[in-house]
Amino acid sequence: MNKFQNIKSKVESVPLIVSHPDASVPSADAIPEATAYDEKPLPDPSESPKTVTEVISDDGYTRRIIHLAGSANQEVQVFGDNSNATMRRTPNSLSVEAHNVL
Repeated sequence: MNKFQNIKSKVESVPLIVSHPDASVPSADAIPEATAYDEKPLPDPSESPKTVTEVISDDGYTRRIIHLAGSANQEVQVFGDNSNATMRRTPNSLSVEAHNVL
């Protein structure tokens, strides 16, 4: 028997408690429904304040760094004569897109 079968047999052997012997524990019917709370919608990224830094370097490339306020997300755009690239960085990922314009 492998270890997964052994774990499965142990889990299946646990008894299921249907009711609590203590009368002070409320039944599922007596538990009130969750109360509503003030749910705030997620902000629209197009409306988020952005910091845009644009640098034109000596090598002819324009670098534009876009940082969304209140987040760790950044987008870096690099433009040249015949190509451009975009890099998106979040806390958990990094993606790069490059395009050649012929």
